[in-house]
Amino acid sequence: MKQVIHDCPVSSFLKDPRVCLVFFILFAQLSLSGCSLTSGLDRRVEFDLTSKAAIYVDSEVIREPPLIHVHPVSEVGGLKVLFMPFQMTQSTDHPEMVGYSLSRAFWQTWSSMRVFEQFEFVPDGGPFRRDMAVAYAKARGADLVIGGFVTYLLAGGTTGPSSLGVQIEGYDVSSGLLVWSMAQAGALPARRARDYIVLEVKNRLPSDPLYVIAGSLASDMGQLMRAWASSDASRTRENPLASAQP
Repeated sequence: MKQVIHDCPVSSFLKDPRVCLVFFILFAQLSLSGCSLTSGLDRRVEFDLTSKAAIYVDSEVIREPPLIHVHPVSEVGGLKVLFMPFQMTQSTDHPEMVGYSLSRAFWQTWSSMRVFEQFEFVPDGGPFRRDMAVAYAKARGADLVIGGFVTYLLAGGTTGPSSLGVQIEGYDVSSGLLVWSMAQAGALPARRARDYIVLEVKNRLPSDPLYVIAGSLASDMGQLMRAWASSDASRTRENPLASAQP
């Protein structure tokens, strides 16, 4: 009896030189960018034998470290903190709604990071105004009130570039003094596809770029806040927020 040996579909697939090139470029990009194989799993490859292969890479937020204008000179813990909705400084449609949404993204990020032990978002406390925020926080028995301003906004959606600039301010409720002031901006650019003859590398934007940028900025600023506010909460203090320096 004559034995018939069928080619394995997998081996035939791997014999295609385009497939080898796709995987070679994919792993080369992971190595050169310092990404681990696990982080590379977020990338997607589309490939068939009739068209050019495509590698989709999730876009990353481009940003500089926060610029600190004013900060406390000593660490302290055990604070009760209120967070107010941002105020928009540029003209845009539905400014209060935009400010509310972006400030809530900050609050959610800081809450997940456990920046403060007692941390409450005040949805009806915006748009942020220093005098009104301090008075409101004093009536609620808070130690610190935080708010801020959206200084720049460009909403490009899933097809165009998006940018966001935010300034955060924190006030000592008992004295009304400014003890924290820092600003940061970030962007998600819309890059063109890079053509490598047999494949394309395409950047993929998130469904809500501004929310992603806000989360990145909040994470950077939150680390600075947490380092200051994570000290021993049982420390005795008369006015823990009275000392600040530019």
